[in-house]
Amino acid sequence: MVGRQLSNEQPYPVQEGGQPSPQTPDKAAALLRTVSILGFIQLLAAGTALVLTSALNIRGQRNPAWNAIARALP
Repeated sequence: MVGRQLSNEQPYPVQEGGQPSPQTPDKAAALLRTVSILGFIQLLAAGTALVLTSALNIRGQRNPAWNAIARALP
């Protein structure tokens, strides 16, 4: 949803690295910051899911109850 709103604001000037320039409209600058933050949160969530799934798989090899939980996860 935020990405779609940002695409509706184009074209807008940005600096190197995707940072908003001083000429970028306030709404587009706020959307750029929001997209950046949401991307970081998504990266953390995916990493956490990977670590949790791996830990459950390792633990599941030793314990039948954990094994059932680990098999249920992707």
